[in-house]
Amino acid sequence: MRKLAILVNCTQRKSVRATPHLSAGTLPQGTVAARAAEWISRVQGADSERSLIDLYNGEAWAQAKLLLNDALQAGFAAQLFVASAGLGLRSVNTKAPSYAATFSPNQLDSVATSLDDSKEWWGLMQETDETAAADNFRDSAVLAVMSESYARVLHDELRALSGSAGEMLIVGGARLDVGCPRVPADRALRTAMGGTVSSLNLRTARRWMSTRTSPSLFSDADYAKWQTWAHGVRQVETYDRQQLDDAQVRAFAMKLIHSSPGGSATQALRELRTSGFACEQKRFHRIYAQLVRETT
Repeated sequence: MRKLAILVNCTQRKSVRATPHLSAGTLPQGTVAARAAEWISRVQGADSERSLIDLYNGEAWAQAKLLLNDALQAGFAAQLFVASAGLGLRSVNTKAPSYAATFSPNQLDSVATSLDDSKEWWGLMQETDETAAADNFRDSAVLAVMSESYARVLHDELRALSGSAGEMLIVGGARLDVGCPRVPADRALRTAMGGTVSSLNLRTARRWMSTRTSPSLFSDADYAKWQTWAHGVRQVETYDRQQLDDAQVRAFAMKLIHSSPGGSATQALRELRTSGFACEQKRFHRIYAQLVRETT
């Protein structure tokens, strides 16, 4: 049975809300190394009660678990790994405390303010877990399903995996040369594949895995068929959203905070906009952060 390592980035939604102590937004100012050392100390000193497969939550994570099941049903000896800004690269069977940390920019719990600082932070997270080194993927095919922000931070690691893995395919990711094929996630295909934009990378990976005909993860023939299908179903979405005042934004955000503990401001804003409403990003993040502080 062929081994397959599926690598996804973590989700900001958790089944348990992170405490302020394990929220990157509460870290003191300082160098990346100093902040990372403080973070690692906090994580290692916390109780690790849940495996990552049960800790992460939300639509995107549901799709990640379905992708794993798809691979198993297709006959792969598949394992799921998570690239986490708060933990490094881990198997989903790893136990960890709930936390809030992200490489996505301009968020309350962003771990860095630049790509170079994010890469430095990632390297320091990786030093905490030797079992997550690229050599552990050497005998596996690798399917990496990544957001653009995480793919940029992990660029060097993805290149290393591409050079050591038997075969590798990236779905989503960024327009960067990592030495392997890439299937981009096209937002205009969201209607055809369903779900929200946050799960588009994973839904793209699931459809690709189910429609490919080659025994390899990628073939030129399968990609040509994919492009023909995509061209026929692409639908660029336009929005005519209702502007909300602060009180209305607070009411909407409070419902999401209560219904989805551990959710992020970015995910909440996405749901607000998907519901047909409008709010400027900085204003929404300010209101959301204030509500989180009030309810913690």
